[in-house]
Amino acid sequence: MAGKDASALVRIQVNNCTAMTQGTGFFVGPDTVVTSGHLFDKASSISVHSASGVVRGALLERDAATGVAVVKVLPTGDGGKLTGAPLPVSAKDPQPSSPVRMLGLPTGRDAHQAKGTVKALDQQATVAENSLSGLVSHDANAQPGVSGAPLLDAAGKVVAMELSTTDDGAGEQHAVPAQAISTVIKQAGSAKPQKLAKCVESGPPSMTSIHPDAPAIKTALTRYLWGLSYPTEIDETGFTGKQVAWQGLDPSLQKKHGTADKFIASFKGAKAGAANVDNLEIADQFTDTLLWTVQMEGPGKACRVHHQRVTLSSAPGRWVVKDVTDTEAPRSC
Repeated sequence: MAGKDASALVRIQVNNCTAMTQGTGFFVGPDTVVTSGHLFDKASSISVHSASGVVRGALLERDAATGVAVVKVLPTGDGGKLTGAPLPVSAKDPQPSSPVRMLGLPTGRDAHQAKGTVKALDQQATVAENSLSGLVSHDANAQPGVSGAPLLDAAGKVVAMELSTTDDGAGEQHAVPAQAISTVIKQAGSAKPQKLAKCVESGPPSMTSIHPDAPAIKTALTRYLWGLSYPTEIDETGFTGKQVAWQGLDPSLQKKHGTADKFIASFKGAKAGAANVDNLEIADQFTDTLLWTVQMEGPGKACRVHHQRVTLSSAPGRWVVKDVTDTEAPRSC
């Protein structure tokens, strides 16, 4: 894949208080990114990731008629900016049988290119319970995480935007054509950032950070600690605490523990009490680290305080715990 094309891509991570979704976006201006609108259902925070860093994003437009969203890339607290080479959007929609290249950032992977052909115009599809029409169907192979990816013509112009990674049963995908994309970009030109949902999280850990993904990480850790503390209770999404805690582990840790039952049993009935997070830092494109102090209250009056380094990964498409290491010996509360 050409370096200039790849530099236009960003990974969009959206937290909705109970889960995280990922998609691909692409620069169309110095601080403007286009992506798929279905990613932002009940969004509470948005982060934008690229090879040059991670920043927060603001939702300017989410057009229900086309499925296109426009995100403003916000500067960091010290004025730093995420940069990328904007892709030109074609003035013409693609035609049947024309070749296309889809550029995306699959979940847990680097930039990926898939070639295909436009099959038909004026198609219909349902994406996240939203019925859309006037779409382009194509057969470029889409992978999880590339919703919002640009489809380029031979001249390197965006002729469509991938909507969803779910095909129509015939091996074909659906995308929004160029003219509809341009219309939404114009709508966003004078738009103010939309208000996002507010998460109500009463559980640990306490956490104050300017890290762009801090809200999503806070949600993931709160659910993880709740799950291992209350394994038999049911959450608002219908999962047991045991399932929530198990889903909060990276596959490598799941393999280490063997089963969810063995993992929960390793805590011997202890529940998470007070917990504080410090030093949340970006390690690499998919990994962050933090230091936390967590109080585990066991049966009876048993109570231990743990000082640990926690490694988190977003490679599975959500923030999960990849490794936990004691930085000092546990002590009594």
